[in-house]
Amino acid sequence: MVIGFLNFIVFLAGDLYLGGEAWSGKVDGEKYFVWGYHQGKKGYTEVSRAAFTYSKWSVYTVMVTWPTSIIAAWASERLFQNPAD
Repeated sequence: MVIGFLNFIVFLAGDLYLGGEAWSGKVDGEKYFVWGYHQGKKGYTEVSRAAFTYSKWSVYTVMVTWPTSIIAAWASERLFQNPAD
């Protein structure tokens, strides 16, 4: 549960730092763009290939860890519930 939360925080920090995320971004030839808010405006921001790849994989890991964390929290609540409740 904690790992999923921390991963989401790291994703948000990367999104803010890069000015967007690669999930909605694009590749135009040898140029890589993330999509999001940058300096108060929504649009594409050019980034390096490494930053684009990091952002893309960061989105993928959040797609796995966030739902997994929610299911784990629900399951632990159900499994460790006090029978007297």
